[in-house]
Amino acid sequence: MHEPVKPAPNEPDDMLDWLVYRHWDPVLNRYGPIRDHYAYNGGDVGTENVVPDLSLEARLTLSSEVEMIAIMIRSGGDRFMVRIPVKGEGSVEVARNDHKQLVVPWATPLAEVDHWPCTVMLQASVVDHRLTVTLDGQPLFQPLDYDNPFAGPPWDESPIAVGVRGGALSVSDLKIFGTFTIQALWAVSRVILTA
Repeated sequence: MHEPVKPAPNEPDDMLDWLVYRHWDPVLNRYGPIRDHYAYNGGDVGTENVVPDLSLEARLTLSSEVEMIAIMIRSGGDRFMVRIPVKGEGSVEVARNDHKQLVVPWATPLAEVDHWPCTVMLQASVVDHRLTVTLDGQPLFQPLDYDNPFAGPPWDESPIAVGVRGGALSVSDLKIFGTFTIQALWAVSRVILTA
């Protein structure tokens, strides 16, 4: 926990505090992209199989002061940012490689919360060129399909992050899944962020 980030006077409060996952590659003994050490269809074991498609699952507990939560998830060279307003202030925003995407909003479960703190299950994935995000199993927008994956820059060590603006956010039961092995690559018991 740390003190909330305060914007400078007359500056918009767009600052987010982030919990960023950095992947440690035990074979290469350094940070790097998530790799599938079990080759597809039982081939030779190796470290060259970078996993481009990932899914995230986490239990989030939000204080009443939270204004927005955000998810950053990468797939190959594409970086998706999803901003989810709390208490019905605005609608879900999605950006791909810093370019706003048009999405059809479906649900705003955080706008209907009447007791705080509130706990929700977040699920987000980018698999087979489709971005989906749900809270408590409710899709927040129509899945975003894209046919032109960005080829670069190369994958990095931080494929997933969860952000918050305002208040406190507790993240527990965080799991990251890869598409080939469908196994949890990393789990955290509890992390608390304060914005």
